[in-house]
Amino acid sequence: MRRFAFLDLDGIVNHKTWLRAIADGHEQRPTVRMADRDQAVLINPAKVELLNMLVRPGIEWVLSSTWRGDGSDRARTHVQSVLEQLGWRGQLIGSTPVLRTVPKMVSAHGFQLGQPTRGVEIMVWLESNGFRREQLGKDVRVAILDDDDDIEPLKEHWVAVDDTSGLTEENVLCGLSLLGEVVIVVVELLPRPQSRLRCFKAGSCHLMANGYNEAHLDALHKFAARIGMHRSYFQPHKIAPHYDLTKGRREAAVEAGALEIPARSFLGELRRLRSS
Repeated sequence: MRRFAFLDLDGIVNHKTWLRAIADGHEQRPTVRMADRDQAVLINPAKVELLNMLVRPGIEWVLSSTWRGDGSDRARTHVQSVLEQLGWRGQLIGSTPVLRTVPKMVSAHGFQLGQPTRGVEIMVWLESNGFRREQLGKDVRVAILDDDDDIEPLKEHWVAVDDTSGLTEENVLCGLSLLGEVVIVVVELLPRPQSRLRCFKAGSCHLMANGYNEAHLDALHKFAARIGMHRSYFQPHKIAPHYDLTKGRREAAVEAGALEIPARSFLGELRRLRSS
């Protein structure tokens, strides 16, 4: 199994809210050392820290951002250096090609040249490295971190990032799920003041995994044991198998590496996983 994460930068590790704060003087651009001089860059270190949650063994990173310039090794090395100086632990193994035009079918008898989508450039990179489209989701897993939707023909592999807020924990969960990673999450429940189920109080939360198979549940049980929870606490619900967490257990789970996810976001991700 090969796993590739394709990385955009604008809208992912910088975003409109942060850029507006810089313009208003409330935030400062971080500085990195390049060619014996300090250089300010438009990358939010907090988002780089969040991006590190996607850095896992066996996940290979490819630069698909316009920051790749002409797609040369020099441009990729520059981006790698900038990200590393801001704390990133990943390694870029390549850049997608910069395509000017691609054939686009307009009828059964002819073609015209069209503007290539980022998805086409990613697919060209995959094919040039020996990976066919029919392998995706089987021998090859792909996650595309991007704030634009020009991902055809690979939209089912898209991690849709909102360029207003940049990369979020929900995006991290989506990306890791697409790449076949087991993720343990703390799910913030929605308050239900009118519900007859009085156990759902404001602030209650569940410890869950991002899937239902044996590997996911085994990882969930091992994680729960690490934070001092007994196996008998497990609730094997068909829709949402979980452990209930107290405030103290919740803090321990987050400290141990669990992702904190709002209930609506997590349920949406579970539905996407089930449909795929």
